[in-house]
Amino acid sequence: MSKTKPNTHCPVYRCKAKAPHVDDPTVQGLFAEFSDPERTALWTMTAIGEVLNSMSADLTAGRNFALILRLRQVEELYVRALYAIFIADDGKLAHILSDEYPNSFSEMYREVNKIVLEGRGLLEVEYPGLNSGVFTAMDTINQGAHASFSAMMMVIGFARHPEHLEPYTSGRYFKHVDTYYRNLEQVHEMFKKDVDKATVLSVLINMSRPASVLFKKEQPETDAAEKKDEGDELGNS
Repeated sequence: MSKTKPNTHCPVYRCKAKAPHVDDPTVQGLFAEFSDPERTALWTMTAIGEVLNSMSADLTAGRNFALILRLRQVEELYVRALYAIFIADDGKLAHILSDEYPNSFSEMYREVNKIVLEGRGLLEVEYPGLNSGVFTAMDTINQGAHASFSAMMMVIGFARHPEHLEPYTSGRYFKHVDTYYRNLEQVHEMFKKDVDKATVLSVLINMSRPASVLFKKEQPETDAAEKKDEGDELGNS
């Protein structure tokens, strides 16, 4: 069985580039901007803030289909930024910036989930459907991004069952996205102060941990048994 030869122009598996991506003047310009972690964090934070404001306006105006179309945008902006800043080397970053195939959001998400979220990311977790089958949040945001019939059906479902809009109308979803904004704001500020990348990543990992994990890490060994019940409560919140 023959093996695919590695592409000497790009380290990304299955990339068919016939020359180094950085030979392209457009990629050179993008690389000059987004190889700087401080600027990457700043521009991504700004973009997420604008999308968040736009989604809020859509919800207020009853533009629920427009709202659904944007769900993947905020997740992808955040994941791509973290992948570019903390995971990708120069070769992989150049590939991302080239927009050449493959450029999978799902693959970047899995790396970010493993390294930054310590495997606790929820986008690919399976949940039972309302009537049958299972779904993942990744499926849902992808359907929205593709403006699929499934996404339209979701909006029809909102019209028939407005209670399903509760994560948006209650502000829970916007609080979730605001966390991305605040995390990137902190990352930007640290890089602006010349904090080294390993330290910034460590801080980000800590900020990304749920309260239950933070609580357990802070308990001294001698106090663990006494606090078990309280820790369980936090874990179930």
